[in-house]
Amino acid sequence: MVRSAGAELGGKAPVVVFADADIARAVEGISVAGFFNAGQDCTAATRVLVQSRSTTSS
Repeated sequence: MVRSAGAELGGKAPVVVFADADIARAVEGISVAGFFNAGQDCTAATRVLVQSRSTTSS
């Protein structure tokens, strides 16, 4: 028998933002996600990892 389950894993929710991302949309999405589920679940980002954009051309 297979049962569904939810696990609380400590609330260390990193967000990765890649160099080609729309920064304004990423900021808004991360901000809104912080209030998702009224804080009853550990979905708020505690770390934001942003990939830097290269300023040199190949």
